[in-house]
Amino acid sequence: DLPESRHYFERALKIYSNKAPLGQSEKVQVEKNLECVLEMQQNTDKLQNYS
Repeated sequence: DLPESRHYFERALKIYSNKAPLGQSEKVQVEKNLECVLEMQQNTDKLQNYS
C-alpha cells in the first residue's frame, strides 16, 4: 500500500475541488482517475521489485 501517495492524491483532490467546484459526477470521475493512477503506481512498484 502507498499511504503517502494516497495522502498526496487526497490533498490534490481537495485543492482541485476548492479551485473549481465540481459537480457530483465530475468528482466521481476525478476520484476514479486517481484510483487508476494509484493502481498503476502500485503495479509499477511491483514490477520494479521483480527486476
